Amino acid sequence: MFPYTIISMGIKGIRRIAKKPLKSGTSADRIVKRDPKIKNKAPMAEGVIPVLTDKQFASLFSLFRKAVSHEVGNSLMGLKLPFMRERKNLYKDFERFCHVNTVIELLGSLGKGRAVYFDSDSRFSIFTEEDLGLLKIKKEGNKYYADIEGMKKVALKYVREFRETIYKFIELDINFSEERHQRKLDRTLEFGRLLSNSLEKLLLDNLNLDAEVVKKTVWGKESSVRSTISEARRTTKCTVTFESLGEGIKDAQVLVNPVFSFLIFRNILSNAETAMKAKELEPHVDVFIYSNNGTVVFEFMDQGCGMTAEVMEKLNAGERVTTKEGEGNHGLGFRYCRELAKKMGGKLYVSESVIGEGTTVSLELDIAN
Repeated sequence: MFPYTIISMGIKGIRRIAKKPLKSGTSADRIVKRDPKIKNKAPMAEGVIPVLTDKQFASLFSLFRKAVSHEVGNSLMGLKLPFMRERKNLYKDFERFCHVNTVIELLGSLGKGRAVYFDSDSRFSIFTEEDLGLLKIKKEGNKYYADIEGMKKVALKYVREFRETIYKFIELDINFSEERHQRKLDRTLEFGRLLSNSLEKLLLDNLNLDAEVVKKTVWGKESSVRSTISEARRTTKCTVTFESLGEGIKDAQVLVNPVFSFLIFRNILSNAETAMKAKELEPHVDVFIYSNNGTVVFEFMDQGCGMTAEVMEKLNAGERVTTKEGEGNHGLGFRYCRELAKKMGGKLYVSESVIGEGTTVSLELDIAN
């Protein structure tokens, strides 16, 4: 049982009372004390698609790379044996697909300047001589950096090959005998197709990404919004707890773009992690899920350092906020994530923040008919 009884649900949000005493200062305690008027001060002003600097591009590409790793790379590992056993004629294509996926993941690390863990003999052997000439890889300490323009050219080549293989597999209508393998393949192809289309536009400096939406259940182990949040969590050091509020909410379906939602959730959790570390707390986020006027609302509540009303209004208006102002990484990332949310028919906003107590960020997604 959850520690809340839903009293009402409407335009002013939800009001709950505790069935048992709540620890003072917890996220749950802040829900009970919340002034509902605060929640509605979330103007959805028209945002501006930003022009990215090289550093910002590298950060965004790195997020896409993480989406590739967690939503495609992990599934490919589980599909190796099914391809070997049942579709040997396509195994070479599958191996090449895995190779291209690995290249894209590595390119994301190079652009971000992360450490690359290879032994000295095999380092960067995954790239061709032509690739290495464009990348101009340099080492600084234990980190490796690539020329951004060269990285875009190399990445574009592999992203297009990645997409071509996906469409080839889709056209072949591959079927496996076991349902779990089939689900994994279908999910990989669906996510990979959407991801590759977005990646190509990003590499061509076009941030006006297409928002093709699919139906996803709110709750479930695989291919649900909850599982996407869990996957995004793995890219941070946050722990997450989920609470569904209201009957039938777990089985509800929403319209969502799995690529956009991954980037949004990762941004929210990363911001929460930064804010809580500033208070020397272990990063943790409570996620409350409930329905409201034809939408499902996902509330992410942290106990970080919070922000001023001025910063909150800037974020909700789509204005640029520096890391120092927001005590987190809310700036470009949050602005851009707001645009991604709008593109798939949703709304992303800071619904509450109290200095010294924490912040609540809400994402609303339309319920699928």
